[in-house]
Amino acid sequence: MLIVSSSSFEPAIYCAAECHWPGPKVLLILPGSSLQRKQIERLNKDFIIIEHLQAPGNVAEMLCDMAGWLNVQLHQADWPFLFFGRPFDREELANRVETCRTAVHGIETELSQDGQLVMLQLGEMIATSPLFPEFFSHLGSRTIDDTTFTELLHTTFNWKDT
Repeated sequence: MLIVSSSSFEPAIYCAAECHWPGPKVLLILPGSSLQRKQIERLNKDFIIIEHLQAPGNVAEMLCDMAGWLNVQLHQADWPFLFFGRPFDREELANRVETCRTAVHGIETELSQDGQLVMLQLGEMIATSPLFPEFFSHLGSRTIDDTTFTELLHTTFNWKDT
């Protein structure tokens, strides 16, 4: 599943729309987004669109909400998981698609200087694990910051490629 937040900026969103991704693409539209209705309608053919009417407390909360709404897709997943909450370009996206294919047990997180999760990449073995949707479900009922969320991801899914 490729998840792109509207905070990734429009060029990145259109780059994600045009890329080949082995699974569904989700666009999380946050309050204050510069995307216009017509743009959202055009993007609807490439993305599952989730529009937040109220800003989530943090990215962990936003991802847990998304996982609850897309629970069926997560349980049926046979693809890796990639989230962008920051700008990216075609080259980075293509590199991450390739990394997702080869590092099936891989987990990579990136936090901004203020501790906000801005990129999350999970290999296919993690994203397809039956524990993965349960992880989001369990955390969704709790208040948790992005740093703790990423630490819990690493602790829970710290598998080694064999």
